Amino acid sequence: MQTPKIERTGINAHKKKPPRIRYRELYVARIVKGRFGGQQESIGAKRAQFKRK
Repeated sequence: MQTPKIERTGINAHKKKPPRIRYRELYVARIVKGRFGGQQESIGAKRAQFKRK
């Protein structure tokens, strides 16, 4: 009997993107949309949000 397939969630769920795609997404978030480039819920994101006002 085979082990049942489980949904991949969490830190290893998504494949790592090639750098050009990753940097393009960061560029869009930071420059075009004016948001924080890193993790959206981090303390650094909150700090950056207050600095921008």
